[in-house]
Amino acid sequence: MNGVPTCTACDAAIAGCAAMSCTGPGASECTACLPGYRLDAGGCVNIDECSDSTDTCSPFASCTDTLSSFECACNSGYTGDGMTCTPSCVGFGADPLLWGQPLARNGQTEDTDPSAGGTLKYRYQKGRTILVKVRALDCSSVDITSQPNVGGTVHVYADLSCDGVADQKLQIDRGTRTGLPGTMDKADGFLAYNLNTKVFPSSPACFVLEVVVRDTITGNEAREKTLLQRK
Repeated sequence: MNGVPTCTACDAAIAGCAAMSCTGPGASECTACLPGYRLDAGGCVNIDECSDSTDTCSPFASCTDTLSSFECACNSGYTGDGMTCTPSCVGFGADPLLWGQPLARNGQTEDTDPSAGGTLKYRYQKGRTILVKVRALDCSSVDITSQPNVGGTVHVYADLSCDGVADQKLQIDRGTRTGLPGTMDKADGFLAYNLNTKVFPSSPACFVLEVVVRDTITGNEAREKTLLQRK
């Protein structure tokens, strides 16, 4: 009509589009996207990390999609700009291992320093088993013990002078290699290992126990030691 453009049928082939309106002859523009997509210049851009039907998936805690915006809230341990979530930290924390009983100090369920800076020794009876169990925290203090990429080993060293110094590595697990470590299992939210003191030599009376926790994806390690002394 006198040069005034008329709207033709909208193109329905815009991937991820939930609703469209015509903006000119033969043209179309998406005004709302399906879950898992965000508006971008009249089209819909897939959000890979949040592409299921409920718009909730890791690392996103929740997503909202409106005509004017797409906003995502991130899970604990992640930071974001509303459209992407990235880890807020990588690796273990500054004090990453929480030791459970019996190695935790008396009166504490979990302990970050069971040897109190090298001033205390856990007294054990020769031939008894010591339950070693720890939980691992990342640099945002999130418990990552249960993650499949997190595992641990136990190592024991003879402390020849009972001065808290690891002098000679012991073999504590089955095998023939000197210094073979003990592989920890996962149980009740902990990395755990039953350390049989029968494998300890009769002399010296003091030993250094070291737990090494590894992230097999990043290669990061957390190491902490505590001191043992025979009764």
